[in-house]
Amino acid sequence: MSIKLTAVLLFTTIVQVSATVSYGQRLSLQQKDVTLKQVFKEIKKQTGYDVFYQSGKLRAGQRIDASFLNAPLEDVMKVCLQRQALDFVLYENTIIIKEREKTILDKLKATLRIPFSGRITDSKGQALPGVSIRLKGTSVATVTDAEGNFTLQLPGDTGTLVFSYMGYVTKEVEVDESRTVLSIQLEEDTKALSEVVVVGYGMQRKSSMTAAVSTVKMKDVENAPRPNILSSLEGRVPGLTVTETSGEPGSSPSLLVRGVGTIDGATNPLVVIDGSPNGNLASIAPGDIESISILKDAAAAAIYGARAANGVILVTTKQGGQMDKAVLSFNSYVGLQQPTRTPGTISSFDYATLVNEAAFNEGRPAVYSEDDLRLFKEGTDPDMHANTDWLNEVLQKNAPIVNNYLSVSGNSKIGKYFVSGEYLYQKGSVKKIDHFNRINLRANLTSKISDKLQLQVLTTYLRTKRDAANAMGIFNNALRASATSPVRFSDGHWGGQMFANGNHLWTTGNQVSVIEQYGPVANNWSNYAINANLEYKPVDGLTLKLLGVYQASNTDFSNYSRKLESWDFITRSVSQVIPNSLTENWSKDNKYDLQATATYEKNFGKHYLKALGGYSLESYRNDWITAYRRDFINDGIYELNGGDAATQTNGGGADHWAFMSGFGRLNYSFEDRFLLEFTARYDGSSRFAPGRKWGFFPSVSAGWNLQKESFLRNWEALDMLKLRVSVGQLGNAEKVRLYESYPNLVTGPQYNFNDVQVVGVLLDNPANPNLSWETTTTYNVGLDGSIRNGLLGFEADIWRKNTKDILLNVPVSTIIGLPSSRLTTNAGEVAAHGFDLMLTHNGKAGANFSYNASFTISGWRSWIIDLKDRATPYSTEFRPGEDLGNIYGYEAIGIINSEDQLNAYKTLEGVPPQIGLGDLMYKDQNGDKRIDYMDAVNIGNSYVKTQYGLNLGMQYKAFDLSMFFQGAGNTNRVIGEFVKSVLENYNSPLAVHLDRWNDDNRNANAEFPRILQNFSHNNSQSSWWIRNGAYVRLKNLQLGYNVPSKALSRLNIQSLRAYVAATNLLTIAPGYVEGFDPERDVINTWYPTFRVVSLGINLKL
Repeated sequence: MSIKLTAVLLFTTIVQVSATVSYGQRLSLQQKDVTLKQVFKEIKKQTGYDVFYQSGKLRAGQRIDASFLNAPLEDVMKVCLQRQALDFVLYENTIIIKEREKTILDKLKATLRIPFSGRITDSKGQALPGVSIRLKGTSVATVTDAEGNFTLQLPGDTGTLVFSYMGYVTKEVEVDESRTVLSIQLEEDTKALSEVVVVGYGMQRKSSMTAAVSTVKMKDVENAPRPNILSSLEGRVPGLTVTETSGEPGSSPSLLVRGVGTIDGATNPLVVIDGSPNGNLASIAPGDIESISILKDAAAAAIYGARAANGVILVTTKQGGQMDKAVLSFNSYVGLQQPTRTPGTISSFDYATLVNEAAFNEGRPAVYSEDDLRLFKEGTDPDMHANTDWLNEVLQKNAPIVNNYLSVSGNSKIGKYFVSGEYLYQKGSVKKIDHFNRINLRANLTSKISDKLQLQVLTTYLRTKRDAANAMGIFNNALRASATSPVRFSDGHWGGQMFANGNHLWTTGNQVSVIEQYGPVANNWSNYAINANLEYKPVDGLTLKLLGVYQASNTDFSNYSRKLESWDFITRSVSQVIPNSLTENWSKDNKYDLQATATYEKNFGKHYLKALGGYSLESYRNDWITAYRRDFINDGIYELNGGDAATQTNGGGADHWAFMSGFGRLNYSFEDRFLLEFTARYDGSSRFAPGRKWGFFPSVSAGWNLQKESFLRNWEALDMLKLRVSVGQLGNAEKVRLYESYPNLVTGPQYNFNDVQVVGVLLDNPANPNLSWETTTTYNVGLDGSIRNGLLGFEADIWRKNTKDILLNVPVSTIIGLPSSRLTTNAGEVAAHGFDLMLTHNGKAGANFSYNASFTISGWRSWIIDLKDRATPYSTEFRPGEDLGNIYGYEAIGIINSEDQLNAYKTLEGVPPQIGLGDLMYKDQNGDKRIDYMDAVNIGNSYVKTQYGLNLGMQYKAFDLSMFFQGAGNTNRVIGEFVKSVLENYNSPLAVHLDRWNDDNRNANAEFPRILQNFSHNNSQSSWWIRNGAYVRLKNLQLGYNVPSKALSRLNIQSLRAYVAATNLLTIAPGYVEGFDPERDVINTWYPTFRVVSLGINLKL
């Protein structure tokens, strides 16, 4: 028997007794590969003697080949202990094992180092890379290389090697000098059935889950050269729609979980990081993340109640290693960013030609003379007839990106620890400016104070810095700028004037001068947080946890605009002066979280029960100040006091909200076959009026592990087949503005008495004390399966959700004296349904080649049930019974290409008199012989309703290759005024406009109708300006090489991997506007999406 601390004193006394009792007992035992513990049981059985030893001193798991035939008990014990530095004495009816007094030989042996090596595989013989190997009770440790091999130097007296690997059962093996080459096979952890999943306020085995939860494999995304983790999730999670709307440094893509369930914003999922809601996932270093879970249905998300209607993303950061030896990891990559698609621009000759063509189409004389056209074509007059490619002047086509990440993790006397630091530098696409820097620091510590009490402290610090603001505006203006203006005139002054017939025509924006005279601009954001929790286990099965989180962030924005002068090249004088100015904004945020939970878990025979109860409190406050001055003494003083006090303006304010909640969850299973879960949350929010602050959000779900039934039990190939169903309610508290339940007051010069304006307070929108939550009821049916130890797997879900009490602004009756006011009330209802599907495959071909593949696809549709006066039959925003995201406009029949077509179309009322050949004609939908608002129909939908991804991975010996394809379908993109109103204010057309209808090219299938400058008939919202937004991208390609462990062992390096990676390497978007990214509309906000090619290393010491 083993002894604990309570018997140490007695044991110490006894082993010092000089025993004189003889060993008269004998033992017979014939058994191979038996543990010492089993031998001691046999001794007790045959002789009646107990074997007494101190736990931790004896390696009772050591195996021997027992071949004893009527052997003396003394000989048996000597054989048992011959490979351990232990001795034994007999005291009465007890054999006491004690430490042997070390001889000179023992001490010499302990100083020796014996080389051990081996290979670790799974049950199918496939090599397992990254397996942790540790000599128990010491800091001696290593990990396997890409081929599953390891080498290790062990002390001469050896001991027990512990082999651990995620998803596999930890194995302990006794080793000594007699066996130095090991072949170890690890068994899959069948209890976990491939993984444990993080859920709200806890963890669950995937086999016992009844909710719709998807997880992200961090190894698939952590080496992608992307500035934030959100961009890497696109297409990898079924039901999660990720759309990159900008490539600007520091920007984040938009997220949707299972479509849209409301209107007017507030569609982002709730992000919870290490238990604290409202986290910023975009700025976390990918290497810090242990797991990401996406909660998609009410069964998973109801534990977050009033803020979970749009789904929940749970993020857990790394907590530390199991190895006593510190593990240092260094990951680094350097890459070049290039725009994936850039709009083509036109020459000054083409510009002048199109301007003249527009004048001809509108019956006006030509703007540019034949002499102008000749000079543009010849390029002999760089001042008044320049040929400037403005986009090329401001666009940096090769911009660097650098990321360095260092972490140290391990297990020490004070507990598990994880410390990391990241530095990211990204150069934006604007030349000379637009630099983005990010620093991430993290220190996580988990300390076991006693067997029952654990303390965890998680600290983070984040700082970002960017030296540009509105960089997107620089590109927008560059694309609009006329090529006829030079960057600089020959006299050295900045260009910007446009000339025709020797006269000034217009002034175009000179973005090169903007860059050269830019700022300085400083946009700094810092965030720090401390997350501490105590976990106490007073009795078996009961866990009490208290968590407190404090987060603080500060934003410091400063934008200095230098004094700008416009030069008139004709008069050789300054034509305009824009004074210098400084704008500064400061804001600070403070958030406090407090959570208390109690969890009880117990098995009762075939029954399993787990109950969770908890309380949470959140408080948030934001304070801000803004200030402005202009007319500074010079452009070298960037402080407010340097400006004219007479021009100063300032403002400030504060916002505050609080949340209080009680929540609970009950899990029950019978034989792990029938599963049942109840979840509920009771939320109170400061956003609502007294009496309406609280809401209740319940859910219930059930699961059935079909593989455990008798009719499937004999199908050995089936690992798992589980049916899931759920129903529940969720809320959307973030949709409600902070003070919506109070009267809205406006201050300022609102009154006039005796022709004198008087400052006062005016009631704007009235209060609505009955305002409440938007409530979403969700239904989900899912089926999960796995065949042949994960050879094939699938997760499939179909779902539906109905959202009621949607917040709408409805008009207030004029009888109360507020004719322009509106009241926010709960009045609308929408619905949505869809599906999620994920297929996986893992395989091996031969001893050195393995591969994996996964495919995800999801689709959805959201439609309107009732939106009161916001949805009417002829509305161009919402229509009853039709889809959210629909685009309404005229159905374009085509381009008018003959006099007969023109004359017929002119007979319709509402057709402008300026209509002519080459213009668009629209369909008279209702046959009333007129074109008006009643003819607007659905011409497309702006939401991405289908998204898919294909991930392929393979490994051959030391090489690994991964490819990830992502795509979207069932979506449309809009060509906006940016492209439609091409010559408004003499803005420049693009290269795509050259394919237009004109007298020389009467092509009814041209990309664009005839060019116009002042007539807007063709600019009406119509199907002509809708494009198919479907695309396929090679989102990520990565090739890596793992340096063999033999080459690294002499340098004490555990592993080293070098790789080359590329993102957005290929984009296929048939039918989309050339030069524009298919993930966004062709509108006034253009910033390139990047293609990144990088080189990187993963080093582990």
